[in-house]
Amino acid sequence: MTSEATSNPARSRRALPPIPAVLDDPLLTPAEFAAARRQAISTLWLHVQKGIVPKPVYVGPRSPRFRQSWLLPQAAA
Repeated sequence: MTSEATSNPARSRRALPPIPAVLDDPLLTPAEFAAARRQAISTLWLHVQKGIVPKPVYVGPRSPRFRQSWLLPQAAA
């Protein structure tokens, strides 16, 4: 066995930081967010366009997510 085999940089990996078990403010898909607001997804996107609902956070190029804290109780009419 050579010393080259034991000092392979690919084998020495850094430990990743721990991932919290529960997020303080989970991210919801558009379908989950619209269902929680009891509206259609198309209505949700219309409300985003009008500024009634904040623009989503994109976790990927085509992965919009809404924060659960953005679900506010709807005012009684």
